[in-house]
Amino acid sequence: MLIGSSATLRTAGVRLKALSNTLRKYPIASTSTSASAHGSSSTATLGGHQKKHKVTVVGSGNWGSAIAKIVAENTRANPSLFESDVQMWVFEEEYTVPKESKHYDPGSSLCNKPQKLTKLINDLHENLKYLPDVPLPENLIANPSLEDSVKDSTILIFNLPHQFIAKVCDGLRGKIVPFARAISCIKGVDVSEKGIQLFSESIGSKLGIYC
Repeated sequence: MLIGSSATLRTAGVRLKALSNTLRKYPIASTSTSASAHGSSSTATLGGHQKKHKVTVVGSGNWGSAIAKIVAENTRANPSLFESDVQMWVFEEEYTVPKESKHYDPGSSLCNKPQKLTKLINDLHENLKYLPDVPLPENLIANPSLEDSVKDSTILIFNLPHQFIAKVCDGLRGKIVPFARAISCIKGVDVSEKGIQLFSESIGSKLGIYC
């Protein structure tokens, strides 16, 4: 698991470095909402004041948690561009701290019965089920509410199994700021009766934002 987790983090690091460089070019400015002809950048006024980017990671599996770790590290390291806290939407489930975990303590109330996965992530700063033994930053907040996790977020990073994309986008429609931008870290392509699309195209089309 450690070998696989390390490889996942290295891959995530390469992709997120490129992402971080891109985002530096497009901070939210205190001007009217606009978009380029290609939809690759936007600016927005929020109460007439310049706002920092707020980031949400939609998904919390192995790959999603690895991406979220590096995103949260980047937002904390760039306070002029980003709000520090990163929301990570977690499909809520219960999980029992395994005895082989470094967090296992038979006398702890966290370990003597199944717990909400979000509670374990937020209390222990580790996704014990999907990315064990990899510490997560304290500014990464696991959130079981999809709607609450994306509230006021300007950057949405999608990282969840492709079969859930349509349902998640349906749940997000009308719940996100209109000038948000999305990033897809999803493998594969979206195949339907209409043809084949990249998931970035599918997400952008469903939500009416640039992805």
